[in-house]
Amino acid sequence: MLQKLKHIDANFCFEVADERLYVTEVSHAFSPSGTNIRNLIRDCYHLQLVFGGEAMYDGKAVSAGGVFIMDPLIPHCISNNSDEPLEQYWLQFNGSEAASLLERVGLGTKSRIITGCDLEGLRPLLYDAVYGSTHQDMLGIKFVGVLLQTLAALSPKPEHETEYVSRCEEYVKRAIDFLRVRCGEMATVSDAAEYVGLTEKYLCRLFKERLGVTPVGFLQQLRADRAAQLLVSTSLSVAEIAESIGIPDPTYFSRFFKRRQGCSPSEYRLKFEGNTVQPSGFVLNKEIEVPK
Repeated sequence: MLQKLKHIDANFCFEVADERLYVTEVSHAFSPSGTNIRNLIRDCYHLQLVFGGEAMYDGKAVSAGGVFIMDPLIPHCISNNSDEPLEQYWLQFNGSEAASLLERVGLGTKSRIITGCDLEGLRPLLYDAVYGSTHQDMLGIKFVGVLLQTLAALSPKPEHETEYVSRCEEYVKRAIDFLRVRCGEMATVSDAAEYVGLTEKYLCRLFKERLGVTPVGFLQQLRADRAAQLLVSTSLSVAEIAESIGIPDPTYFSRFFKRRQGCSPSEYRLKFEGNTVQPSGFVLNKEIEVPK
């Protein structure tokens, strides 16, 4: 087994930190297929993070992205039954606050395993802890910081954050619906903001976060797409199409359309008449889909 570790004497940790929480070891190891360790007993808590391969922990499979905890003075069995090496980082720690910290991240007495974690974000932190250069006198403090950051990253996402994201998505969807329905009535971003009950500035921020574009940009593209559809699917005049999308000035509409589509409305009609034009739309940030 290839292994790199940094170890600190527990007595030293008591001096530089305190008895509430201290870290005695941070390690990185690659265990080959067939590795089998039985009745492993530690005198501290042992937090194991699986970055590659699959570990068998007390008879339960823990694959990459999984985390498990070994309690002090209790025998555990760890093996690598897969065909690929098992890559893992671990931290060994103890203290009067250790158990309560584990409870907060879901590794309390009821569950000793967490799966599906995004551990790659922790790799630079853990790599530096093992391979980085730090004065021996500062290792105890540094390792406690590494442990706390690791546990914070593993903590469940607060419900209020999920609710906040859902509310933001709902605001954006409602604003999109409003603009789609009212774009032919000279509707403005201010009108959309008032409709959903937000300030114009805050609605702009949500659009940028969720759509990657401002409400003004979205409305302009919406009008350009709708004009393009009408040009190729109807016999309406350019002036009538301009008015139907909320731009009553045909001259301004022609300049606007050419800026968005690369040619004048008349040229566009000659080139694409009879074709089905699909709105260009916008790629939304993950969960949201633009209502059609």
